[in-house]
Amino acid sequence: MKTKVLLFAALTLVVGLTSCQKIQDSLTVTVPVDFTVDLNVEESTPDLKNGPFPFNATETLDPNDNADYAEYKEKIKSITPSLITFTFNSLPQSITLYNATLRIGTDDENVTSYYLPQSTVSNSQSFTWDLTQDQINELQGYFDTELPIWVIWEGTASADISYNLSVLIKADVKASILGG
Repeated sequence: MKTKVLLFAALTLVVGLTSCQKIQDSLTVTVPVDFTVDLNVEESTPDLKNGPFPFNATETLDPNDNADYAEYKEKIKSITPSLITFTFNSLPQSITLYNATLRIGTDDENVTSYYLPQSTVSNSQSFTWDLTQDQINELQGYFDTELPIWVIWEGTASADISYNLSVLIKADVKASILGG
C-alpha cells in the first residue's frame, strides 16, 4: 500500500510539474523585433589624393528606442538575435571596400565581428550576416547586460566619400504576459 501511495504521489508530482511548465509556456509571447541603427560615414581625408581611404563610424544602439522592446522591457525572458543585415544608403557612386569590418559589442573585450571580404558596393546594396550559434550567444549577452551596444563600421575604401550604413538586427523577444 505504501508503494502505491508513493507511486501515486510521484506521478501526481510529475503531472503537476509538466502542467505548470505548459501553463508558464502559454503565458509567454514571442515578438519579432527589428533593432536598427544608422551609421553616417563621413569623408575623412580630403587632403589625401590617392587611396585607399580609411573610414570609421560608430553609433550606439539603444534597445529602448524600439517600441516593441520597450513595451515588454520589464517582462522579457530572453532576446535571441537571428540575423544582421546592413545596407548602403546615400552612396553617390560605387566604391570598393578593403578590410571592412562591422563590429557589435559593449566594450573593447566583448565584441562580435563580421569581416566583409574585398567588395565593390553600390547604393541600396545589402549584405546579410548569417550568425553562428556562438555569435547569437554573444549578442544575447550584450542585450542581457543592458549596457549601451556599440555598432562600429571601419576599414578602407577606394574613394573618400560620405554615405549612410543602415544596420538591422532581427531578434525574437520572449516575454511573460504577466511580467518578469
